[in-house]
Amino acid sequence: MQIVQRLSVLILAAALLQACGGDRSERPKPAMISSGDMADIARTAFEQLKSKSTISTDFESQSRLRCVVGVLAAELPEEARDWDWQTLVFDDPAIDAFALPGAAVGINSGMLALIDDEAGLAAVLGHDLAHLQLGHVAARVSGAFTADTAIAAVQTYRGAQGPQQSRTLYALLGLGSRVGLPLAYSSADESAAFRAGLELSARAGHDPAQMLAWWQKLAATSADSRPAWVSLHGDPTTRLTELRAAMPELTTLFAAAQAGGKRPDCRSSSG
Repeated sequence: MQIVQRLSVLILAAALLQACGGDRSERPKPAMISSGDMADIARTAFEQLKSKSTISTDFESQSRLRCVVGVLAAELPEEARDWDWQTLVFDDPAIDAFALPGAAVGINSGMLALIDDEAGLAAVLGHDLAHLQLGHVAARVSGAFTADTAIAAVQTYRGAQGPQQSRTLYALLGLGSRVGLPLAYSSADESAAFRAGLELSARAGHDPAQMLAWWQKLAATSADSRPAWVSLHGDPTTRLTELRAAMPELTTLFAAAQAGGKRPDCRSSSG
């Protein structure tokens, strides 16, 4: 109960910060769970999802995801490039994707069906990877849990029927849609991850014009018909405005990647 109460305080504080402009410097700095413990917690969460979810049998989708993650991971900071990345497509119509500390990336078949091309997939995954790179996942888990309480909570996963402490932890890890407790990042964190994810994708050789087309598609949908995943990542019109403002820099990064021979093509990858 104490952890749930702390989460409520955190959510309220985040809402107040957003109302005031989301100044990240105003946030209290939590006592961080070590990166090793965070990786162990996240890997356990990934194993729980694997054991209690339906895995897609579509080999092409699994290979495509593994390939795109590999291309993006090569552009991450040096310490993350050689991680043993685990990737998995879940046979689930819900629109969802995630990246976890400990080098695990998952996506639902429903999300893949929504994406038109590889650049769109890179934009989605790049955003989630950027949350990891910027420390957003670790920060909000550390703000509500110690390593010991998180390890205990992650092992009691039962989806939306799980104990509240477990549901809270999974929500903070970015897996809230899987436990009936969706939890958005602050507007400041979302904007930061959005920009960093776009830059990551452009450095990997993905065309910003195609990423623009993906967000134009989302922005064109009516608000009442947008997937919940879209709402968790902010107003697509706002994201589109940010993307257009970033286009000159993204185009420069893309041109440099092309000049360096980076022309990713995961359409027929067999991993």
